[in-house]
Amino acid sequence: MKRRGVEILFALFVLLVEVASPHIFMSFNQCSGKTSREVDWTLTRDVILSLRSAAAKPDQRACRRIRSLGCEGRRRGCRAGRLKVKPTQQSRIPVVVGRRRRCRPVVNLLPTDRRRVLATVRRVQQQPSETTATRGETASPTLYVLNAAAITKPHAIQHLTADLIGYSVDIAVISETHLKRKHPDHQFAVDGYTLFSRDRAGRRGGGVAVYINRQLQAATWTHANDSPAFELLWIRVQTGLREIVLGALYHPPKALYQPVELLDYIEECTGEIADQFPTALIVLAGDFNTLPEDDIIARCAFNPIVTKATRGASKLDRIYVSEPYFANVKVVASKKVK
Repeated sequence: MKRRGVEILFALFVLLVEVASPHIFMSFNQCSGKTSREVDWTLTRDVILSLRSAAAKPDQRACRRIRSLGCEGRRRGCRAGRLKVKPTQQSRIPVVVGRRRRCRPVVNLLPTDRRRVLATVRRVQQQPSETTATRGETASPTLYVLNAAAITKPHAIQHLTADLIGYSVDIAVISETHLKRKHPDHQFAVDGYTLFSRDRAGRRGGGVAVYINRQLQAATWTHANDSPAFELLWIRVQTGLREIVLGALYHPPKALYQPVELLDYIEECTGEIADQFPTALIVLAGDFNTLPEDDIIARCAFNPIVTKATRGASKLDRIYVSEPYFANVKVVASKKVK
């Protein structure tokens, strides 16, 4: 055993002498009280660091010698990971064999010779629903007034269409449409209705629109002194009972004109309409905001039919008629979103 240790030390000595002999300093010191001579090697820090660049791989002879002496250690990778041994033979995937009994075959519980049940279907001619034409002969048309706050918003036309169909609306007055020349009419058309619009010029927002059921004949009417500053659109509608001249108005909170100027223009229009169409019913509807109601009634001799608040505690959306005509008025007040 002692001899084998001496051989190992000698092999390491030969390896170090061959690799870095100029940098190794050896000193042999003899220890007192021992019969055998022990060898001590002293390696300075500089010598050890110099071995990094001067060290070279041992040749095959030295490797075989080190391997024969049993000094060869396990070679580790740069990350000092575990040695992975590749399997010599491809392992088979274990197969789990169960002892479960085979399922019974599915039995068809339905009878194969099912009797056919035949019934004679009699086609019934569908009765026509109450249309605008039939209602126009006995009742007044349905008038719908809404401040849409931009029908250009996503899905606004779909919501408006649902309201017109759900309430069976004949005439719809939409204020604050935000329509401009760049908006084509077919994108805001509602099936079964004719669209009339008056867009605000020079500023964003504003605008009014009127949807008339196609079963009713309608055409625009324009005053001789029409001004683009006023967002007022007049439509002549021929119903079964009588002719209606409808005015759709949007009066913005911050208008570029004085309220007196708008009141003068409305008074001139209503006077001209009364002269041209003596038997027609004049209706003025829309969003009036802060336009005084008393001045409208005093100047045009109108009757207000909206008596409840429409938005919050204010009555901004109104309807005025030249004579009593509409029997029922329903106000759907909007709620403020917190």
